[in-house]
Amino acid sequence: MITTATTASKTKPTAWHRYVDDDGTCAICGATAGRLVDYQREKDGTPRMPHCRHWHRLPTSQEKKDGIQLLVKARGYDSADIRVVRGKMTVHEPPPAIVKAVAYVAAGKTCRAAARAAGIKPERVTDYRRRHPAIYAMLDEQATCIAKVLEEREPSKPEPRCSREPDVSATEPDDFAPGPLAETEGEGMTLLDFFENVYRPLRLLDCSPQTIVQYRVCIRGLSRYAGRPVCLADLNDELLAGFMAAMLEAGKSVATVNKARTHLVAAWRFAVKRKLITEVPCIDPIRARKRVPDSWSIEEFSQLLKTASETPGRIDTVPAGKFWLALLLTLYDTGLRVGAAIQLERDALLPDGWLYVPAAVQKQRADQRFQLHPDTVAALQDMRQAAIGNMLFPWPYQRGTLFKRLKKILVRAGLPSGRRDAFHKIRRTAATAVADKLGAAAAQAFLDHSAMSVTQMYLDPSRIHRVQTVDVVPRPLLPTAKGGVSP
Repeated sequence: MITTATTASKTKPTAWHRYVDDDGTCAICGATAGRLVDYQREKDGTPRMPHCRHWHRLPTSQEKKDGIQLLVKARGYDSADIRVVRGKMTVHEPPPAIVKAVAYVAAGKTCRAAARAAGIKPERVTDYRRRHPAIYAMLDEQATCIAKVLEEREPSKPEPRCSREPDVSATEPDDFAPGPLAETEGEGMTLLDFFENVYRPLRLLDCSPQTIVQYRVCIRGLSRYAGRPVCLADLNDELLAGFMAAMLEAGKSVATVNKARTHLVAAWRFAVKRKLITEVPCIDPIRARKRVPDSWSIEEFSQLLKTASETPGRIDTVPAGKFWLALLLTLYDTGLRVGAAIQLERDALLPDGWLYVPAAVQKQRADQRFQLHPDTVAALQDMRQAAIGNMLFPWPYQRGTLFKRLKKILVRAGLPSGRRDAFHKIRRTAATAVADKLGAAAAQAFLDHSAMSVTQMYLDPSRIHRVQTVDVVPRPLLPTAKGGVSP
């Protein structure tokens, strides 16, 4: 790795690099445009004066004699990076955007954030790392110094949040509707300030970032409906009921509306407990319709696995078919939520074929261990051979993209692809299979539910082989056309 250099004090690097400042001077070694830095010559034989954006470093006399051979050796290229054009040996030059993205990665940004800062798609960075590993390694070696220069030269941009923490700020919205409080003035602390300064520090110490975002979404939505920032003194049942009705009119499901009510009422009751307001919420949740749980049959899930294993392309550095096969088999063997599965690290797969799921990634905040089938272990090990990084399932995109890709697989497999046919249907399929063989209590322990009533929402009665009522209840005699009864 080269000696770190800044624009004020530049040192000679010990490896090949490329970078140019706004004034045409290399910010790493100080080389200026027009300095002879390598072997290139003009058509008449005179030394060529390249721009400092080219690959360069101050050469030694031996390097000038050896020319291109020593250049290739010094950079650490392999045969995939060298080609012959018109009888001359040339080396692949990485695009400036890739160099910039690698610098942002070295500065601590994620691959997706670095690609956005460089103005390219994340797929370009991962694909370049796969196709030119030697050049990428060399760029990564130089990237620390380049990143420091970039931070000094360019204004900082807000780094995109992870897909598990959407970008919902802790400020009031700007697009207020002409709501019931639009013509009034708020008094006292706002509900959002109360949440950020009182409720969140005292009641949500160990919750996930997604929960914080959901609270903010509900509070900002209530303010947007009311017509101005809602204060604690404004809270009443009529305002909350109107907000819930507006959500239903906008097409939100009953479950979504009830979840918003739960978040708002929880903060409201805590404000009453802190004696900041006196009115207690008395609005009940909307009665939701109970649906019969559905699950995949073994034939349908087998078709899903077959289609998923044939998915073309790559996810990060892993072939997409291997990624999807390993992920779906793991979800089927464990019944995990997909959000917990994509947060697992490589060491979660134990050498004895067990999978350790820490409480930090679980919704129920409890550790679990699952024994995986040998087919699942083989799929995971096959995927890990091509994976780079510390994650068991490397997913460099947003979480919503995961569901969109699964929907495409379901369509290709000829299976239903609605909202209830995503990853949670695999969880219901696994729970139903456990209940069919070992009983509902075993399914409750498998899913780690706190109550049997929750587990019953996951069990598909059509897939559980048990004695049905129609098989045991005596059949009455049916009347015949002649007025008698059938024997």
